[in-house]
Amino acid sequence: WLRTLIVVAQSDNFSSFIDAAWNKVHTFSWASPNVPFTSMEFALGIHGLCAAMLLVSSVVMHKRNKPSWHSSVCFIHNVSMCIFSVVMLCLLVTGGVMEGRFQSVDSFLCHRPQGKPSGLTSFTMYMFYLTKIMELFDTFLTVLAKRPIWWLHIIHHFSTASMVLHATHSNHSLDILCAGLNCFCHIAIYMYLAKPCKSLRWPITFLQIVQFTIVLGCSGYVFFQRYVGTPCDGTSASEWHCIIMYFVYLGLFANFFIQGFVTKHRKDIRAGPGATMIAKTTLCTLVGILCIKALPWYF
Repeated sequence: WLRTLIVVAQSDNFSSFIDAAWNKVHTFSWASPNVPFTSMEFALGIHGLCAAMLLVSSVVMHKRNKPSWHSSVCFIHNVSMCIFSVVMLCLLVTGGVMEGRFQSVDSFLCHRPQGKPSGLTSFTMYMFYLTKIMELFDTFLTVLAKRPIWWLHIIHHFSTASMVLHATHSNHSLDILCAGLNCFCHIAIYMYLAKPCKSLRWPITFLQIVQFTIVLGCSGYVFFQRYVGTPCDGTSASEWHCIIMYFVYLGLFANFFIQGFVTKHRKDIRAGPGATMIAKTTLCTLVGILCIKALPWYF
């Protein structure tokens, strides 16, 4: 099989395929109307479908045991998400180097030297957006395992896809920072979920809190440039969207950390495994996405 693989890799057809694929990536743009799964209708539809699956599975699993295949599926899912995170982090760094984003603080956080992201960065952000859709499966697996659903889990997972979609459509300047930090954290998170170790729970939660704090601090720089200096790339709407959601995430995760690892009392932050609470939280999320639909992409 190795000899066959080498022959295929050296063939002209394979080289042509690689060249065509690289050209697609290099010229990728979110502005194209043919980019699949990026419409607001799709975002609403997939969140609605996931909400329906959560409701049905929650009701069905109320009187059933955890499926026998659950552990294997969880392991495959977590390992796959970890690998995706590693690949995306490497591509984001490569795209940032190609764009000259690491030359200064301003070029990294605010004003791109080229004025717009490269095809590689745009394609990686597209991959990042798709993984936010895939992360909805995490909640489904949690329900099947008959574990409690926490407020931060549902709110975090059901709101990130719309935020990434808004940021990429509006050419938000913190794209590499936000996505890169998230990928870095998710490498650790999904490695932990694939092979849980109780002693690593609080460091991973604290790592996420550090991530949100860094993004909020850099968002302060972006806000300063928007209203005092020269406005950064992107729109004020996407900047407000980012800072509001990251404040929400920081509050939820800080509350979870304090009650879970400091006071060790989580009664007030559990959403509960029932279908009613999942329905309420999902409904709030869908309303939030509709609000994003009402915002213009550029202003």
